[in-house]
Amino acid sequence: MASDRSVMLNVLVIPEKPTQQNAERLDISTVTLKVSAPDEDFGVNVRYALGQALQPGSIPPSFCLYRACEKGYTTQQALKLKLAAMPFDNVAVEIPPDATYEEFFLVPSDRSPPRGVAFIAVVGPRVVPVQAEVPPTIDQNDKTPPEVRLLQTIFKNHQTAVLNGASPSVAAKSSNYIAIQTSDAALLDGRVPPNDFVRDVAALLRKLSAVNTDENTRDKESRLLLAKVLDTNLEKLFNSNKTSADYSSPIKTPIDTISGTPVIIEMKSELGNGGSDPSLQVSFSYEQYFCAPERDGLLKQSNCPSFLLGVAGPWIVICGAVLPHKTVVQRLSGYEWHACSRIGDDAQVLTIARKFFALRRAIAELADRTDTPSNRYYPSFNSYMDENNNSVAFRYVKPLEMDLSCIVFLAERLDNEEQFVVKFVSRYNAAAHTYMAEGGYAPRLLCHQPLGPGYGDWALVAMDYVAGQTIFHKYGAGPLPDDVLGAIRNALDYLHSEQYILPDLRRPNVMILDQEDLLMGQRIKIIDFDWVSVEGDGARYPFHLSTPLEKLAKAKEYDVITKAHEENMFKNL
Repeated sequence: MASDRSVMLNVLVIPEKPTQQNAERLDISTVTLKVSAPDEDFGVNVRYALGQALQPGSIPPSFCLYRACEKGYTTQQALKLKLAAMPFDNVAVEIPPDATYEEFFLVPSDRSPPRGVAFIAVVGPRVVPVQAEVPPTIDQNDKTPPEVRLLQTIFKNHQTAVLNGASPSVAAKSSNYIAIQTSDAALLDGRVPPNDFVRDVAALLRKLSAVNTDENTRDKESRLLLAKVLDTNLEKLFNSNKTSADYSSPIKTPIDTISGTPVIIEMKSELGNGGSDPSLQVSFSYEQYFCAPERDGLLKQSNCPSFLLGVAGPWIVICGAVLPHKTVVQRLSGYEWHACSRIGDDAQVLTIARKFFALRRAIAELADRTDTPSNRYYPSFNSYMDENNNSVAFRYVKPLEMDLSCIVFLAERLDNEEQFVVKFVSRYNAAAHTYMAEGGYAPRLLCHQPLGPGYGDWALVAMDYVAGQTIFHKYGAGPLPDDVLGAIRNALDYLHSEQYILPDLRRPNVMILDQEDLLMGQRIKIIDFDWVSVEGDGARYPFHLSTPLEKLAKAKEYDVITKAHEENMFKNL
């Protein structure tokens, strides 16, 4: 095998050893790697590439690599179904860390990797025994501030305690967890907030538990406790039109004369009092605050992120809001009961304290970030890792869809001004995209990478920008020429050669290049691989299918995807 050869490899990443019991709740993500393929070092190259993809620029976590015992479950949902049906040891076999190309793929070194076989990484903590180090003598020429040196010392103590301490499975036992949380190995995970903080939360819960129909009394009595728990100043700020939320927390912004707020609160004495939903009222209060003309200068620099709290007696809902082109509010929790009894309710206090402690830290972080101007109309992600694990910084040029929920953008590299397409997806078949691009039926895939912790299955996809029109924009609802239909059929046949199915074959998802000197077969490009699946892998359509798609595919929401659905859509093109 030539030493300069490389292969594209999709790896399904699982954060813990799967069992039939935990299969449904596993947070499985997909990482696409480009790996150089010399025969002897292939397994080592795969592990290095995966480690950098999981934790670029730093020490990667430990993980074990597995190869599926049979074909067919290369998507996250299909793998979950398989793991729920049988023990993991019957699903996949471990691949040795130093596996050769033949040992890794079970094919001769001069052949391409097999299609439809899942490769799985089970990620675990990195545990390496180390000895505590004696703090070195401070170099008189060292310009590191003493505050930073103190943090470095704290970290070294923490690192030593962690690596020489109990294994994760032992440390996680309830009997050991509390003891560890009082040592240098403590996790700042919000599980055991400081005692004074927990006492403040308990006082707040007692206040919220009291039955009270006087909203003004509840306001006055609860405000100081909420301010103390959230570690922020809460004031009643009036906008120029005389509207005001019950409380907000004014902070400085890059524009000295304009204040912002990382949290807005609306309070009712009890749920239902006043005839309005506090979660809706606080959302509208957010709109009034940041849309006020006196804050126009701030909106030019930021999409004004804030946390929103709706309080109705002992019921509290937490939301997040931003203001790009319209107000976007996301409910981060439902209405939850924040009261307690006098008997045996310690667990309730600690549970709520952990949530408030996380919210308190998030509000502080948000307040610190307001001095960094952002482009309010675009996502905050502005870089991706290329095939060589180099970071590519970019800026957004414009949305590519005239839709309020647009998630596809034209972007431009900062280093060479090369333009490409960025889209955000919760489900994507990067292997199918790469395969179609190799056959000339899709733009080149530049990257497919998870957004990271806290974003679930969402990932960033980058692909080449190609000049052309979708067949929807070119032909509208009119009939398609025979050469266009023939070229699409050829693309589908190529896709089927690896048992892939294209279940969203609509006119907006097929492009025709502007290059009229090319044959139509060279001009047709498939640009959407979100729901592409492997025939028989059990993948399903999502819920909330649009009515047009249901009619075109003759599918119902959550139907298992079949080739018949694709054929129905082709006939309706």
